[in-house]
Amino acid sequence: MNNFIGVLSRPMKNDSQRSVTATYNTIKDIVYKNNFIPILIMPESFETKDIEGAKEILKLCSGIIFTGGTDIYPYDLELIKYVYENNIPALGICLGMQIMSVFKNGIMRDFNNKNHLSKERYAHKIRIDKDSILYKILLKDEIKVNSRHVSYIEETDLYVSSLSDDGFIESVEDKNKKCFIGMQFHIEDMDDENAKKIITYFMERCSENENK
Repeated sequence: MNNFIGVLSRPMKNDSQRSVTATYNTIKDIVYKNNFIPILIMPESFETKDIEGAKEILKLCSGIIFTGGTDIYPYDLELIKYVYENNIPALGICLGMQIMSVFKNGIMRDFNNKNHLSKERYAHKIRIDKDSILYKILLKDEIKVNSRHVSYIEETDLYVSSLSDDGFIESVEDKNKKCFIGMQFHIEDMDDENAKKIITYFMERCSENENK
């Protein structure tokens, strides 16, 4: 049995402005709290399309989390393609959702305002489609979420499961996969019933994958 979950690391700057490849502690903590062990997927270069090393890591994993960040790289799209084609449970958060969407013919745009960039725990409401997996998870057609992004997805071939009050895509999914769900908001920082239900759903799909 594989009790690992892959976490795609991101290029960042530390307090000394030195370049690092890392992930957020909140993501790491979620994985551990659900009795899995996180494995950081750290590419030699995010610009390269060579993901052979990542494929070997994913063979050890029951699922993968695509985390937030600032830019989409060729590596991201190659990795999401491998995950999608091999039906590996995937959870996309913020940029992770955008990577999923762009992979499925999505168009990504930058905001010309800061209406979706907030430090508040809850920035706005989203409206959830009642035919979506997300609705089946939450049993709610409206929830409050945080908002910390400067780009958005204009359209995608993925199923759009929720929209913000001002009409922007907030979550996507593919109903034909074990778990291929992404949300624009940061569930790892919400720490409420809704976030826990989404995380539990993903972890349960990983557990099913683990016990194949």
